[in-house]
Amino acid sequence: MPRCAASLHSRDRLALTGALVVEIRSARTGRLLRRLRQHNVVTNGGRQATRDAWDATITPPTPPTHLAFGTDATAAAATQTALVAEVFRSLLASRARTAQQIVFKHFLSDVQANGNTLREFGLFNAASGPLMFTRAVLASAIVKTSSITVTSTWTVTVSQ
Repeated sequence: MPRCAASLHSRDRLALTGALVVEIRSARTGRLLRRLRQHNVVTNGGRQATRDAWDATITPPTPPTHLAFGTDATAAAATQTALVAEVFRSLLASRARTAQQIVFKHFLSDVQANGNTLREFGLFNAASGPLMFTRAVLASAIVKTSSITVTSTWTVTVSQ
């Protein structure tokens, strides 16, 4: 095997990792009530979408555009293709790129997803279905009411 191919195989590996930070604030005052941090699982679909972005012979999937919320506490797994019990999904508020990261932000207002106990979060590339890139399950659930807003910041890092 040529030396560069051996080097590529043994040392040059890419890793996709992610972390979700969720801030729960008072809808009336904006005061921070709670901040939760959770690592995520990059799904097989998310890995394949990353692979497809490198393949000039196909059109890669649309990148993440929506954040979905669910009520199930089943542990996140790479093989999952959807949230277990999705209750709400809407467009991301923003995305920003840094040297080795992309940061997705979402704002859940005081009138959205009320009456649900939010436990699972997922990044998707459409308003319904097709591709879940990542999934995270919070260690501490959020009981969503009109008295709170929820800001989610999802940072995906590409590293060796």
